[in-house]
Amino acid sequence: YMLARRLSLSLSQPISAMSAAVKAIQRGDYSAPLPVADDAELGDLARHINNLALGLEKASREQKQAMDELIRTREEAERANNAKSEFLAMMSHELRTPMNGVLGMLQLMETTKMTDEQAEYAALAMESTEPLLRVINDILDFSRFERDALELESIPFNLADLISTSVQAFAHNAQQRGLALELQLPPSMEALQVTGDPTRIRQILVNLIGNALKFTECGSVRVEAGFSLADPHHVRFTCAVRDSGIGISPDLLESMFDAFQQADNSISRRYGGTGLGLPIARNLAERMGGSLQAQSSEGLGSVFQLQIPLQRVQQPVIEPASGAVAELPQSRDACVLLVEDNPVNRTVVEAMLRSLGLQVSVAADGLEAVNMASRERFALILMDCRLPVMDGYEATRRIRLLPGLTTLPIIALTANAQHGDRDICLQAGMNDYLAKPFKRTDLQQVLQRWLTIKPPATGGK
Repeated sequence: YMLARRLSLSLSQPISAMSAAVKAIQRGDYSAPLPVADDAELGDLARHINNLALGLEKASREQKQAMDELIRTREEAERANNAKSEFLAMMSHELRTPMNGVLGMLQLMETTKMTDEQAEYAALAMESTEPLLRVINDILDFSRFERDALELESIPFNLADLISTSVQAFAHNAQQRGLALELQLPPSMEALQVTGDPTRIRQILVNLIGNALKFTECGSVRVEAGFSLADPHHVRFTCAVRDSGIGISPDLLESMFDAFQQADNSISRRYGGTGLGLPIARNLAERMGGSLQAQSSEGLGSVFQLQIPLQRVQQPVIEPASGAVAELPQSRDACVLLVEDNPVNRTVVEAMLRSLGLQVSVAADGLEAVNMASRERFALILMDCRLPVMDGYEATRRIRLLPGLTTLPIIALTANAQHGDRDICLQAGMNDYLAKPFKRTDLQQVLQRWLTIKPPATGGK
């Protein structure tokens, strides 16, 4: 009996210890080594369990180190992405602010008496600003795609008018270069009203037509628009842009839709460009549920096929009147407060406002704007967002607290072009948003939305 008991203890104690060690390992505790029994089989088992614990401890330690490294890498990437977003916002402001001054001054110059030679210089300078602004916008759009921060509008518009104006914008360029720019538009499309994002569709068309003209040295560029009814409420817009330009090898065609890519370095040197136009155009088309495909042969030209699904609008869309800028109705008695710290932009916007028949008062910082709004009567405030002393957001919040000024129209004038900027302006209490650089007609349209014949609001007595 004693022998059996001793034998039982010699087996049960090591087995119990092994069981406890395995349970500890299951809990993640690898620190308690298991005593190695004298018995050969049990000793081998204990050694294997100890080796297993050591191996698991090492693997756990390496896994933790890898996880810590991943967390650090992710945090660094997030910090870098935030820094990039802040940099883009800053660069957007720094690039667009002087661009607004240049465009504004050139537009004002065109309203003055000039010799034919001066008018030609001014027109060339104005024409040169367009590609620069497109490059700025392309870079900002690409950054939005990277951050999935692009928002699409859904508003009614006339599709035929949008296509016609997009093509017409290149008519002068084509004529100067001796190229035929043709538009094929079915008569049934002229009355077609749809809902979508006209700004982004125009951007795609401008990219495609601009590319076609850029790479065509002789011959023609033809824009063939059409549509088909998917059902009574939906249409599929199609547009083919054909050119007789240099073309591209089919093997390289798909790479043209990769960011910063061109067929070869000689293309970039000869024709210029960032290599972002086609990637942005395809990305926009796909985000709207459509597609952008291309066919080309080297030396035989190219065809770009665009398809976008759109909602059909039953009610006609009332388009704003085109033509010369008219004076705002009964605006002679209206006084606008312009809050702008940049001297050039201040001069430009003030001259635009006066040319529209408005009286103008000027503030150079947010605090001065608050003080002026509390003392004087204004029909509307144009508020820059980045201001010294007090920024435009805080100035707007304080103006809204003044007696009688809760409904005074305050329009943001900002060179920021990042996702969410408009929402930030509206949350601060502003009524509308005008991004720099803007044209005189853009300013007029915003003013017409908010200026009324009613007496202006007042913060004074």
